[in-house]
Amino acid sequence: MGPLGSGLEWTGCSSWLGRTSLHRHWLTVCLVLLSCVVRVGWTTSLEEKRFYAERHKNAVLMAGFHGYQKKVKNVQWKRGNNSVLFYDSGTKMFGQYANRARYDFDNNTLILENVTGEDVGLYEVSLVTENATLVKMVLYLEVIAALSEPRISISFGNSSWAGLNMTCEVSGGKDLSYWWLKDGQPLPQDGRHSVREGNWSLQISNLTHRDCTNYSCVVANRLRSREAHALVTAANISLCEPMRDVQSQPLRNRDLLSLCAGLLCVVGMCLVIYCVRRHGQVVS
Repeated sequence: MGPLGSGLEWTGCSSWLGRTSLHRHWLTVCLVLLSCVVRVGWTTSLEEKRFYAERHKNAVLMAGFHGYQKKVKNVQWKRGNNSVLFYDSGTKMFGQYANRARYDFDNNTLILENVTGEDVGLYEVSLVTENATLVKMVLYLEVIAALSEPRISISFGNSSWAGLNMTCEVSGGKDLSYWWLKDGQPLPQDGRHSVREGNWSLQISNLTHRDCTNYSCVVANRLRSREAHALVTAANISLCEPMRDVQSQPLRNRDLLSLCAGLLCVVGMCLVIYCVRRHGQVVS
């Protein structure tokens, strides 16, 4: 074969060797990555969970195992850069948590006692399984103020048409929910009952005697609810007593008419008797 053929053969051989070297390079990289996976294991991160606790009460942070419980080798809880606990066939608490925290491995739950604003924040939970899989969970704890006893204040307009206003007042807490009950039932949808100002104010217009009754305000946060009651009577508004007596008023009128009719009958009978006797005396 001539020089040209030899050159073509050499070029093809060099191209093949180049591709072979490239394949070997990528194969080496894959083997290194595979060895890292076998040695370190997979890392799985789960979405954040939020928990709420009342100030100076206990906070229960339940992380769970998400199907890894039988394979867990050790568990670590951290808050920022501070270690909370480490579990490996036994629980070890760190720092302040040694005196005010308890851990339940059965459901991977941390219980913090007497929580304050300093306990608010992110808690990172790391599970290491027997096959070196690392599972990470993030929990957020929010500490909220205790919900105080609500109180209902009542104000009235200048007339029954102007109506009455009831305001539900409560101190402490945030992100509160309000709703009202009338005689233990939801408010009537009659256009006269309306709520405003985030539902903590109730207004009733065009008052009738049926509005002289019991009202309840229910206040709730993320942990509990409390309620207050107010009774609208004649002691609150003068309109209530006459309204409640409207149906009894006709009975009183009828009684008066009956009494008058009876008196007239008696007087008439007396006149008849008097006239008869008078006539008898004249005849005799």
